[in-house]
Amino acid sequence: MLLPSPLAETHELRESGAVSVLVRRDWLDALPLESLLEGAPVDTWGAAREHELRGRAAVHVLGTPRGEIVAKQLTRGGLLGALGRRTYLDGGRSWREAALAEQLAAAGCPTPAVVAVRRTRVGPGLSCWDLATARVVG
Repeated sequence: MLLPSPLAETHELRESGAVSVLVRRDWLDALPLESLLEGAPVDTWGAAREHELRGRAAVHVLGTPRGEIVAKQLTRGGLLGALGRRTYLDGGRSWREAALAEQLAAAGCPTPAVVAVRRTRVGPGLSCWDLATARVVG
């Protein structure tokens, strides 16, 4: 899979079967990469920390050897969410979001780094996504 150009310098893509995991190179040793490739739930990507964050789906703040991450399963809302809450037709959306985060950070915007993105193909043209960003306190 071809990554958006800003990610080629900062991230590494690993694939196993239907699963693709994009990880920031400076976080490779802090995350259980093999478990991510095997489909481990997002709440097992680090040690659970207490927090008050909320979202459309469960939000997990997890401690890793490099720092805290905020991890979640991406879910849809609205009418499409009623039809397929976890499935997306766009196979590259989260890659583009990670690339945009890198561009914003390079321009000096205080943007949390996208630490890991996992895409799991679940059918022809359909994917489920999981995302972890570095936690920005405050």
